[in-house]
Amino acid sequence: MSIEQEIANWDGKSSSNIGAIYNRHANEGFFVSSLIELSGHEGLQKGTQGT
Repeated sequence: MSIEQEIANWDGKSSSNIGAIYNRHANEGFFVSSLIELSGHEGLQKGTQGT
């Protein structure tokens, strides 16, 4: 599953779940650029900004 799909499916509350998403994708070469791009999507902002 893509990082975008995983963040979209995240409940917005569980720190362990968002941490697991981070761990699955952190070593991908495009990880940081993906987070920057996804942070522009209103529904994904909370999951991309580490809140």
